Amino acid sequence: MSGPVTWVDDTTAWVVLAIPVADAYDAPRWAEVLRAAGESADGDWSAFESRVGDLALEQNFDSVAVAEFVATAANAGGFTAVESVLELDDQLPVVLTGLRDARQGANEVGAEAEEGPFGWVTDAQRTHVEQLWASAWQEYLGTDLDQRWGEGWQAHPAEHKVAWLDDLIAAGTLSGTGARTDVDQAADQDPFAWVTEEQRAHLAALWADQWPSAVTADLDQRWGQDWQAHPAEHKSAWLNDLITAGTLSVPADPSAAGSAMADLLASMRAVPGAESLSDEEVAQIVAETIGKAGS
Repeated sequence: MSGPVTWVDDTTAWVVLAIPVADAYDAPRWAEVLRAAGESADGDWSAFESRVGDLALEQNFDSVAVAEFVATAANAGGFTAVESVLELDDQLPVVLTGLRDARQGANEVGAEAEEGPFGWVTDAQRTHVEQLWASAWQEYLGTDLDQRWGEGWQAHPAEHKVAWLDDLIAAGTLSGTGARTDVDQAADQDPFAWVTEEQRAHLAALWADQWPSAVTADLDQRWGQDWQAHPAEHKSAWLNDLITAGTLSVPADPSAAGSAMADLLASMRAVPGAESLSDEEVAQIVAETIGKAGS
């Protein structure tokens, strides 16, 4: 057969991939085994199988791999499948190499897809980014990957991404949505470092020193227990919205409220019908009233 082979059908590819050689350029030696066995078998598949086994043993082919090839060829059409392999002639090593490369590439892509787009991150790297960003680490790391390679970063080799991430970790230049701010750094020690002075004053007037428990309940409801990993500016804007709407949750013990809340709690109790409300219900009404008054 002359000229380059650029394509074989699926059945032929299946049989070629079963050829029992480690080095693709040793495939012609296997083709000679097939030719010799075919000539002596005279169209008898059982005789062909037996002769292949004998010749393969003489030439030190792996017996298990040989049996797998014979079974594959039988399932693919018997002598017709064998002939399709032999027709490749001197192009057999090239075709076998190309098919093996394609199979390896597909396996690598499939493995990464199964693990997800971040399956290449090593255990040590994952520990580091989780310490920085908790469960939101993929979101932050994705931002850096977009900046480095664009939205097609998933297509880049895993080893390139691993080396790149190692460099960023070593240099301390992981950015997420940008360089960590002073507020982000302070949050490592104080989970409410992002709360502004104006917000603190409002919360203290409502709940005195119980305000963190009220805000925590709402943070848990909004983002889950990993809310600390979310950007400070997002949480600050969210808290402004709750304060303005007067929809902050009520702490478990309204009697420990701050001065503004305590005064309003007392006045609310004098309103006809308020005696049927629980302390929590009254406190919620007062919180909404203060929030709307400050908007």
